[in-house]
Amino acid sequence: MSQSYAESLLSPSGSADDQIPASSTAIEIPSNSTSAGAQRKPRVALACKRCKRRKQRCDGARPVCRSCERAGVACAYERTLRPQYPGGKSA
Repeated sequence: MSQSYAESLLSPSGSADDQIPASSTAIEIPSNSTSAGAQRKPRVALACKRCKRRKQRCDGARPVCRSCERAGVACAYERTLRPQYPGGKSA
């Protein structure tokens, strides 16, 4: 043995059996935390009464949302206004 242990670790051995191809050790890290196929649907500003009562996602389509259309029921949106405070800002 002419090489020291430390030198053998640092230098390649030259044997094809001892070397691991770089492609098998490389790990791909996605550039974005969410995958491209799992896009979120945009948030609906106002849900209809039926969807609120059933606690389900409303698509917010007017005049009838998809859930009410499938069920064959009347779709009604309740107009709610936020309370207005004097001075423009809440305390």
